[in-house]
Amino acid sequence: MHPLAESSADIGLPTDQFDVIYERIVFGSTGPSQSTSTPDHIESSFMFVMATLPLVEHSLRQMYVSLNECKEDRNFALVAGEYYLTLDVILEPYVPSDFYVDSSPRLIVHDLARIPNRLYEELGPGLMNLMRDLFMYAYGPRLRDRTSHGEFNTFIGRDIKQEPWLEFYAVLILELLQHTMTAKNDICFGEHRDALDIAHTCIRNYTSTRFDEWTVARRETMRCFSLLASYRNLVFLSEASWIEIAPLIKGDSVFSLESLDSRLLPDQLSKALMAWPIRLTTDLTTDSGQAIGSMHNLPAWIIIIQRIQNCISKMTLKILSLSEQLQKRQLSSRSRKQFEAMKPVMPRLMGMLVNCLCLVEQRVLVCAKELKVMSSCSTEDLGLLERASQEDIQVRSQLTMFVDKFASNFERAKLNLMDVAWEDLAKGIAGLEAAYVLIA
Repeated sequence: MHPLAESSADIGLPTDQFDVIYERIVFGSTGPSQSTSTPDHIESSFMFVMATLPLVEHSLRQMYVSLNECKEDRNFALVAGEYYLTLDVILEPYVPSDFYVDSSPRLIVHDLARIPNRLYEELGPGLMNLMRDLFMYAYGPRLRDRTSHGEFNTFIGRDIKQEPWLEFYAVLILELLQHTMTAKNDICFGEHRDALDIAHTCIRNYTSTRFDEWTVARRETMRCFSLLASYRNLVFLSEASWIEIAPLIKGDSVFSLESLDSRLLPDQLSKALMAWPIRLTTDLTTDSGQAIGSMHNLPAWIIIIQRIQNCISKMTLKILSLSEQLQKRQLSSRSRKQFEAMKPVMPRLMGMLVNCLCLVEQRVLVCAKELKVMSSCSTEDLGLLERASQEDIQVRSQLTMFVDKFASNFERAKLNLMDVAWEDLAKGIAGLEAAYVLIA
């Protein structure tokens, strides 16, 4: 779980050493110090958030309207039938052209579809990245949405100072105070000046968002591999003869059975992040504006990654449970036989899941490099791109079916059906690859 996410994260992922390793490698730190959280004399952190969040939103709204020279009615919902200016619009990099009067100079100077949001220039990329993580992305805390829809009411009567996102919210408050009270910093912060310095450091290190779809896909794919690696060190697995499985798709991959070792995880993570694009900096569209390939459906791929994680969790938790019961002599004769039957096939089962991660890598994480090159293609190539997109849908469907069958068969100890499901997946992927080559 990422430090910004709530304890019961939306994506339901377990917390382990992977988070610490990932944060240090990617961002150079694991987040702000505890000293940046709300002061001890504030008895209710829930009331702190509830009282300050509307003020934060409205102050950002006023800064947005003023800096971007928008129509004054954007400060409040003064026009019948128009919605008030919300955070998702405020945090977008571009300002809608209809926020201006017809005589505005900004409509003349800039492309109407790409009028830059001056809030980014005023507050800086670090603070804007933090606010997008806190308020916008579906995989993040979504503080504004969850507060306004009553989801935070569960915190009434209990303190939330231990919630990881609260530290980052406190950093946001400190930074916004600095921007609005620059002449009174010493008076305002007093003995808490060190907290402001820590907040500055946190914002400087916040060089990219943590909860956009692309970052989530990269991080959670590596988390899958780290979960497999953490259970690879079991004695009966480390001494097993690893069975090679033919890859589902041709091409180099950062994932392999040989590197399935928790001690190698930092090096493996660094290797993966160097092989995959850090950020999709351009819109992957044709000149007619249509999205290209698998990148326009990252949420669907993230769901598949989650399914693989759930599958790994079911398998590893059962193995660990049986191992512990065996050591304590608590297994029945039937369960002991079941466990003994599992041991020789475990390397092959883990190899299947590793190859599923290889497929995700090749279809999504590495594929993005090629798609960035194709992003300037003309509409003449649209037919090929549409066929590639259809193939992508079929790959996701077949991979989902395999993972679901894997989890179901393992749970019911139907190990003989695992190879059947794997062969079906391998044949399906091979057929799609052959068809795509013929089309190309």
